[in-house]
Amino acid sequence: MLAREVLALAVVSFVVAAGSAGRAVADDAVAQMDALWASRIGADDNAKKILDLADAAFAAAPSYDVAWRAARAAFWICISDPADSKETKRNYGKKAWDWGLKATALNPNGVEGYTWGAVGIGEYSKGVGVTKAVGQGLAKKYEAWARKAVSLDADYDHGTPLRAMGLYYQKLPWPLRDSAKAEEYFKRAIALAPCMIRSYLYLADLYREDKKWDKARATLAAGLAQEPCPDETREGAWFKRQMQKLAAGLPAN
Repeated sequence: MLAREVLALAVVSFVVAAGSAGRAVADDAVAQMDALWASRIGADDNAKKILDLADAAFAAAPSYDVAWRAARAAFWICISDPADSKETKRNYGKKAWDWGLKATALNPNGVEGYTWGAVGIGEYSKGVGVTKAVGQGLAKKYEAWARKAVSLDADYDHGTPLRAMGLYYQKLPWPLRDSAKAEEYFKRAIALAPCMIRSYLYLADLYREDKKWDKARATLAAGLAQEPCPDETREGAWFKRQMQKLAAGLPAN
Protein backbone atom coordinates (compact mmCIF):
# COMPACT_ATOMS: atom_id res chain seq x y z
CA MET A 1 0.00 0.00 0.00
CA LEU A 2 2.84 2.35 0.85
CA ALA A 3 4.56 1.63 -2.48
CA ARG A 4 1.35 2.48 -4.34
CA GLU A 5 1.04 5.78 -2.46
CA VAL A 6 4.67 6.63 -3.19
CA LEU A 7 4.09 5.86 -6.88
CA ALA A 8 0.97 8.05 -6.94
CA LEU A 9 2.86 10.93 -5.36
CA ALA A 10 5.65 10.49 -7.89
CA VAL A 11 3.17 10.63 -10.78
CA VAL A 12 1.53 13.75 -9.35
CA SER A 13 4.94 15.39 -8.87
CA PHE A 14 5.88 14.55 -12.45
CA VAL A 15 2.65 16.00 -13.85
CA VAL A 16 3.04 19.18 -11.80
CA ALA A 17 6.66 19.54 -12.88
CA ALA A 18 5.76 18.93 -16.53
CA GLY A 19 2.94 21.46 -16.31
CA SER A 20 5.24 24.05 -14.78
CA ALA A 21 7.85 23.41 -17.45
CA GLY A 22 5.21 23.75 -20.16
CA ARG A 23 3.98 27.05 -18.76
CA ALA A 24 7.55 28.31 -18.57
CA VAL A 25 8.07 27.45 -22.25
CA ALA A 26 4.84 29.23 -23.20
CA ASP A 27 5.63 32.28 -21.06
CA ASP A 28 9.09 32.58 -22.59
CA ALA A 29 7.69 32.23 -26.11
CA VAL A 30 5.00 34.86 -25.44
CA ALA A 31 7.61 37.33 -24.19
CA GLN A 32 9.71 36.82 -27.32
CA MET A 33 6.66 37.00 -29.59
CA ASP A 34 5.55 40.28 -28.02
CA ALA A 35 9.01 41.79 -28.47
CA LEU A 36 9.06 40.81 -32.14
CA TRP A 37 5.52 42.10 -32.66
CA ALA A 38 6.38 45.46 -31.12
CA SER A 39 9.22 45.93 -33.62
CA ARG A 40 7.45 44.69 -36.76
CA ILE A 41 7.25 47.00 -39.72
CA GLY A 42 6.14 46.39 -43.27
CA ALA A 43 6.95 42.93 -44.58
CA ASP A 44 9.98 42.21 -42.39
CA ASP A 45 10.76 38.76 -41.02
CA ASN A 46 9.59 39.34 -37.45
CA ALA A 47 6.12 37.92 -38.03
CA LYS A 48 7.59 34.75 -39.51
CA LYS A 49 9.90 34.44 -36.51
CA ILE A 50 6.82 34.66 -34.31
CA LEU A 51 5.31 31.71 -36.18
CA ASP A 52 8.50 29.68 -35.72
CA LEU A 53 8.41 30.38 -31.99
CA ALA A 54 4.74 29.44 -31.86
CA ASP A 55 5.28 26.10 -33.58
CA ALA A 56 7.99 25.10 -31.11
CA ALA A 57 6.23 26.40 -28.00
CA PHE A 58 2.82 24.95 -28.88
CA ALA A 59 4.36 21.54 -29.54
CA ALA A 60 5.88 21.64 -26.06
CA ALA A 61 2.76 22.90 -24.32
CA PRO A 62 -0.48 24.02 -26.06
CA SER A 63 -1.18 27.60 -25.00
CA TYR A 64 -3.99 30.00 -25.86
CA ASP A 65 -1.66 33.00 -25.51
CA VAL A 66 0.75 31.45 -28.01
CA ALA A 67 -1.99 30.43 -30.45
CA TRP A 68 -3.73 33.78 -30.85
CA ARG A 69 -0.43 35.63 -31.19
CA ALA A 70 0.52 33.25 -33.98
CA ALA A 71 -2.81 33.91 -35.71
CA ARG A 72 -2.20 37.66 -35.45
CA ALA A 73 1.30 37.32 -36.91
CA ALA A 74 0.07 35.25 -39.85
CA PHE A 75 -2.60 37.88 -40.57
CA TRP A 76 0.03 40.62 -40.53
CA ILE A 77 2.09 38.72 -43.12
CA CYS A 78 -0.96 38.67 -45.38
CA ILE A 79 -1.74 42.37 -45.20
CA SER A 80 1.86 43.60 -45.25
CA ASP A 81 2.94 41.55 -48.28
CA PRO A 82 4.29 44.15 -50.73
CA ALA A 83 3.25 41.99 -53.69
CA ASP A 84 -0.24 41.46 -52.23
CA SER A 85 -0.02 37.96 -53.68
CA LYS A 86 -2.83 35.45 -53.58
CA GLU A 87 -0.34 32.74 -52.67
CA THR A 88 0.66 34.61 -49.51
CA LYS A 89 -2.97 35.11 -48.59
CA ARG A 90 -3.78 31.45 -49.18
CA ASN A 91 -0.82 30.16 -47.19
CA TYR A 92 -0.70 32.60 -44.29
CA GLY A 93 -4.44 33.26 -44.21
CA LYS A 94 -4.85 29.52 -43.66
CA LYS A 95 -2.21 29.63 -40.91
CA ALA A 96 -4.08 32.45 -39.16
CA TRP A 97 -7.30 30.49 -39.49
CA ASP A 98 -5.70 27.30 -38.15
CA TRP A 99 -4.13 29.10 -35.20
CA GLY A 100 -7.51 30.72 -34.54
CA LEU A 101 -9.04 27.24 -34.40
CA LYS A 102 -6.42 26.16 -31.87
CA ALA A 103 -7.00 29.29 -29.79
CA THR A 104 -10.79 29.04 -29.73
CA ALA A 105 -10.58 25.35 -28.80
CA LEU A 106 -8.43 26.24 -25.80
CA ASN A 107 -10.50 29.27 -24.77
CA PRO A 108 -14.02 29.46 -26.25
CA ASN A 109 -14.56 32.83 -24.55
CA GLY A 110 -11.39 34.58 -25.66
CA VAL A 111 -11.90 37.52 -28.02
CA GLU A 112 -8.38 37.23 -29.48
CA GLY A 113 -8.83 33.78 -30.99
CA TYR A 114 -12.08 34.66 -32.75
CA THR A 115 -10.74 38.02 -33.93
CA TRP A 116 -7.53 36.86 -35.57
CA GLY A 117 -9.03 33.60 -36.73
CA ALA A 118 -11.83 35.49 -38.50
CA VAL A 119 -9.55 37.88 -40.34
CA GLY A 120 -7.37 34.90 -41.26
CA ILE A 121 -10.39 33.33 -42.95
CA GLY A 122 -10.90 36.63 -44.74
CA GLU A 123 -7.34 36.70 -46.08
CA TYR A 124 -7.52 33.05 -47.11
CA SER A 125 -10.77 33.80 -48.93
CA LYS A 126 -9.09 36.57 -50.90
CA GLY A 127 -6.38 34.10 -51.86
CA VAL A 128 -8.73 31.43 -53.19
CA GLY A 129 -11.27 33.93 -54.54
CA VAL A 130 -14.07 35.44 -52.47
CA THR A 131 -16.87 34.00 -54.61
CA LYS A 132 -15.37 30.52 -54.30
CA ALA A 133 -14.90 30.98 -50.56
CA VAL A 134 -18.54 32.02 -50.15
CA GLY A 135 -19.55 28.89 -52.01
CA GLN A 136 -17.47 26.85 -49.57
CA GLY A 137 -19.33 28.35 -46.62
CA LEU A 138 -16.39 30.42 -45.37
CA ALA A 139 -18.39 33.67 -45.30
CA LYS A 140 -20.68 32.21 -42.65
CA LYS A 141 -17.69 30.99 -40.63
CA TYR A 142 -16.05 34.41 -40.87
CA GLU A 143 -19.24 36.19 -39.87
CA ALA A 144 -19.85 33.86 -36.91
CA TRP A 145 -16.35 34.38 -35.52
CA ALA A 146 -16.31 38.15 -36.14
CA ARG A 147 -19.73 38.58 -34.52
CA LYS A 148 -18.57 36.49 -31.57
CA ALA A 149 -15.54 38.76 -31.20
CA VAL A 150 -17.76 41.86 -31.28
CA SER A 151 -20.05 40.37 -28.64
CA LEU A 152 -17.09 39.51 -26.40
CA ASP A 153 -15.25 42.83 -26.70
CA ALA A 154 -15.86 45.21 -29.60
CA ASP A 155 -13.13 47.48 -28.19
CA TYR A 156 -10.41 44.83 -28.47
CA ASP A 157 -7.24 46.00 -30.23
CA HIS A 158 -8.71 49.45 -30.85
CA GLY A 159 -11.80 48.04 -32.53
CA THR A 160 -10.42 45.18 -34.61
CA PRO A 161 -13.65 43.13 -34.27
CA LEU A 162 -15.58 46.12 -35.67
CA ARG A 163 -13.17 46.47 -38.58
CA ALA A 164 -13.51 42.75 -39.21
CA MET A 165 -17.27 43.13 -39.56
CA GLY A 166 -16.79 46.15 -41.81
CA LEU A 167 -14.49 44.18 -44.09
CA TYR A 168 -16.99 41.35 -44.13
CA TYR A 169 -19.73 43.52 -45.59
CA GLN A 170 -17.32 45.35 -47.88
CA LYS A 171 -15.68 42.31 -49.48
CA LEU A 172 -18.71 40.08 -49.96
CA PRO A 173 -19.53 39.63 -53.67
CA TRP A 174 -22.63 41.24 -55.17
CA PRO A 175 -25.49 41.06 -54.22
CA LEU A 176 -24.37 40.22 -50.67
CA ARG A 177 -22.05 43.22 -50.37
CA ASP A 178 -23.49 45.97 -48.12
CA SER A 179 -21.68 49.33 -48.24
CA ALA A 180 -23.93 50.92 -45.63
CA LYS A 181 -23.19 48.27 -43.02
CA ALA A 182 -19.48 48.29 -43.84
CA GLU A 183 -19.41 52.08 -43.44
CA GLU A 184 -21.26 51.81 -40.12
CA TYR A 185 -18.75 49.37 -38.65
CA PHE A 186 -15.71 51.33 -39.86
CA LYS A 187 -17.14 54.55 -38.43
CA ARG A 188 -17.81 52.79 -35.12
CA ALA A 189 -14.18 51.70 -35.04
CA ILE A 190 -12.98 55.25 -35.72
CA ALA A 191 -15.28 56.70 -33.05
CA LEU A 192 -14.03 54.12 -30.58
CA ALA A 193 -10.33 54.67 -31.29
CA PRO A 194 -9.61 57.71 -33.49
CA CYS A 195 -5.90 56.97 -33.15
CA MET A 196 -6.14 53.64 -35.04
CA ILE A 197 -4.96 54.61 -38.51
CA ARG A 198 -5.99 51.35 -40.14
CA SER A 199 -9.68 52.20 -39.66
CA TYR A 200 -9.37 55.33 -41.83
CA LEU A 201 -7.63 53.37 -44.57
CA TYR A 202 -10.38 50.74 -44.65
CA LEU A 203 -13.16 53.35 -44.72
CA ALA A 204 -11.40 55.35 -47.44
CA ASP A 205 -10.95 52.20 -49.51
CA LEU A 206 -14.68 51.48 -49.16
CA TYR A 207 -15.45 54.98 -50.47
CA ARG A 208 -12.97 54.44 -53.32
CA GLU A 209 -14.70 51.23 -54.33
CA ASP A 210 -18.04 53.07 -54.29
CA LYS A 211 -16.56 55.98 -56.27
CA LYS A 212 -17.32 58.42 -53.47
CA TRP A 213 -14.17 60.37 -54.19
CA ASP A 214 -14.77 63.37 -51.90
CA LYS A 215 -15.51 61.13 -48.92
CA ALA A 216 -12.44 59.04 -49.69
CA ARG A 217 -10.22 62.14 -49.80
CA ALA A 218 -11.68 63.54 -46.57
CA THR A 219 -11.22 60.24 -44.75
CA LEU A 220 -7.63 59.92 -45.95
CA ALA A 221 -6.88 63.51 -44.88
CA ALA A 222 -8.33 62.84 -41.42
CA GLY A 223 -6.30 59.67 -41.02
CA LEU A 224 -3.07 61.23 -42.22
CA ALA A 225 -3.53 64.11 -39.75
CA GLN A 226 -4.17 61.74 -36.83
CA GLU A 227 -1.46 60.66 -34.41
CA PRO A 228 -1.30 56.84 -34.14
CA CYS A 229 -2.19 55.07 -30.90
CA PRO A 230 0.86 54.90 -28.59
CA ASP A 231 1.11 51.12 -28.95
CA GLU A 232 0.60 51.26 -32.71
CA THR A 233 3.18 53.81 -33.83
CA ARG A 234 4.96 51.43 -36.22
CA GLU A 235 1.75 50.06 -37.67
CA GLY A 236 0.28 53.55 -37.87
CA ALA A 237 3.25 54.84 -39.87
CA TRP A 238 3.04 51.86 -42.21
CA PHE A 239 -0.68 52.34 -42.82
CA LYS A 240 -0.20 56.05 -43.44
CA ARG A 241 2.12 55.11 -46.30
CA GLN A 242 -0.62 52.86 -47.69
CA MET A 243 -3.06 55.77 -47.38
CA GLN A 244 -0.72 58.02 -49.36
CA LYS A 245 -0.59 55.40 -52.11
CA LEU A 246 -4.39 55.18 -52.10
CA ALA A 247 -4.69 58.97 -52.27
CA ALA A 248 -2.30 59.10 -55.23
CA GLY A 249 -4.54 56.70 -57.14
CA LEU A 250 -7.75 58.70 -56.72
CA PRO A 251 -9.05 60.75 -59.68
CA ALA A 252 -8.06 64.40 -59.74
CA ASN A 253 -10.61 66.89 -58.39
